[in-house]
Amino acid sequence: MQETFGAKGLTVVGVTEETVEDSRTFAAQHEVNYPILAGSDAPRKAYGIDVIWGSIFYLVSPDGRIVAKGLEESQKVLKARLT
Repeated sequence: MQETFGAKGLTVVGVTEETVEDSRTFAAQHEVNYPILAGSDAPRKAYGIDVIWGSIFYLVSPDGRIVAKGLEESQKVLKARLT
């Protein structure tokens, strides 16, 4: 999504409570092309998310509101707003 919509203003940020070291390893192994906030539960708590279990995708608007949840819904919203 960063590659597809980055030039149109989208910024992808990964969020994890994993350690910074583990996150760097993951990013290197998977060629992640966006920043990852790691080692803190503060971002999750700020949005009222109880727990991160597996992978979940939230689309947050520039004003800080969650506007879509899940990859498919987020892709639809992005395509409608950025294409």
